Formats: sequence, C-alpha cells, structure tokens
Amino acid sequence: MKKQRLEWLDLLKGIAIISVIIDHTYGVFYKNLLIQYHTGFSVALFIFLAGITSAISLKNGDVMKFYKKRFLSILIPFVIATAVFSLIDQKNFIFSLLHFNATGPMYFIAFFMELILIAPLLNKLNFYFLPLILLIANSLNHYSFIPFLWGGGNKLFGGTFLLMFYLGFLFYKNLKFFDSLRYNIMNIILPITIFVYFEYFKLFPKIWHNPPYLLTFIYTFSIFWLVFNLRLNYQNKILKFFSYCGRNSLYIFLYHPIIFSIIKFFK
Repeated sequence: MKKQRLEWLDLLKGIAIISVIIDHTYGVFYKNLLIQYHTGFSVALFIFLAGITSAISLKNGDVMKFYKKRFLSILIPFVIATAVFSLIDQKNFIFSLLHFNATGPMYFIAFFMELILIAPLLNKLNFYFLPLILLIANSLNHYSFIPFLWGGGNKLFGGTFLLMFYLGFLFYKNLKFFDSLRYNIMNIILPITIFVYFEYFKLFPKIWHNPPYLLTFIYTFSIFWLVFNLRLNYQNKILKFFSYCGRNSLYIFLYHPIIFSIIKFFK
C-alpha cells in the first residue's frame, strides 16, 4: 500500500531547497547581501524536516531497513556527484570523497549522515529529553570534529543542528495535536508578526549562523508554522513546482553547483 505523502512537507522541502539556490546565487545573479540573509533558515529547515521524515520512516521500528534505505539513497548520489565534480574540476576523487569538498555545499552530507546514524536513538526519546539534547547540541557547537569542514559540517552531529533534527521527531510524534491547532488565524498572525519584527530591527544578518543559534531557530520555525497553517491549493502549478523540487531536493542540492559553474564560465 502506497504511503500518503504529507503535501505540506514536500512544499516546505521545496521552499528550503529554493532558498539554498538563492543563497548560492549570491554574486552570480545578485549582489544584495540582505537577500542572502533572508535565506539563512534553509539548512535549519531542511534538518528539521529530515527529523520528521526520519520519524515517519522509523514508524514500523525496522532500524536496519531505515539505515539501508537512507544511507543508500544519500551515499550513492553523493559518490556519483563527487565523481562528476572531481572530473570537471580535475580533483582527486578519493580526497574529495573523504573530505566532502568536491563542492562547498558537500559539508552538509558529512553531518547529515551522522544524524541519520543516531536517528533510531532519537526516535525513542520523548519530550522530557529536550533539556539534555539542548545541552549536548549547544556543547557540540564549541568543538570541531572534522576541522577541514566549515559550519555544521565540522561539529559532531552538526552541533545545534542536532537539536533541530530532534525537534522534527517531537513534532511528528505530536502531529495529531499540532493538526488540531491548524488554520487558526493566530497561527498566521504570529509568524507574520515575527517577520515584521525581524525586518524592523534588522535582525536578518544575525540569523546567519551555521550551526544555527536562537534567532535562526525562531525565524525557521516561523516559516514552518506559517506554511503548515495555510490553507493551500496544492494543485496550483507554482506550489506543485515547489513540491516537485522538495521531492527531488537531494539531487538539486548535489548538482546545482554545476549550473552555476556553467553560468560563471560564460559570463
């Protein structure tokens, strides 16, 4: 029996990957730094959504099946993409593979696989473990685990990305409760108020942290909560495009630097 897809989940993944592309086109298509700052939520949103999708995959409790599906679906495309970029840029394939540096964004794969590794453990934890995960995640921000990577990539489990991932599990486990709160006008007003607050006090440069900090968390969850609570027509062509991007976000993420390299070459 085919699983029913959560339409809001695909849409949010699409918003996240489009934001990544906007971020990475800075200096190629635009030079307004404030536009780039507005995309500072993208990786944090991805990780939160990955917590949700991991919780869904672990519903049946088959950990080995989860590992096989998630690692193969990530590692095989990652290895192929690394081979492609190593060939294009004439880099050492093994070195690029082990250092996750065939392209700059590959750092994401390093800590993302670490999170997948501990996903079954996080799936067993309830809300009462939140203070412990918060303490661990914040502590990890102060130590470099893989020094040659930057941002979340050189922190074990991505530092505070670990907290974002764990919150995704908690959200899915309490999905019925959150569903019962949906479509209330206050759920629309609150995130919009937060957006206005960020704009008025020019807080967007301060959300640009990797791993994320408090302001990044607040802005990311505001975007998530707004989209989650909107009554949307998912058959709309624009929304269908975003959802399509969301379902194919890994491949877009891995190969979008090729397009930018081509554009830069012809400019």
